[in-house]
Amino acid sequence: KLVKMGVRAGVADFTIFKRGGEGLQVEVKAPTGRLSPAQREMERLCKKLGIPYHVVRSLDEFVGISKGCDSR
Repeated sequence: KLVKMGVRAGVADFTIFKRGGEGLQVEVKAPTGRLSPAQREMERLCKKLGIPYHVVRSLDEFVGISKGCDSR
């Protein structure tokens, strides 16, 4: 797991930067998957700091969230 490599527990699967530098966090879950306590804490922290945090359960959801991001 990534935690063993030094990644903080709860960090989202993807950090996406939109045009203009705004970032958002995206956590990918299976249709019945749930956030771990560490992921819930990260979600709370992101929301407190004004960083968008999304949980997606399909490729279509991911694509919808990532629209407007710079693909270069």
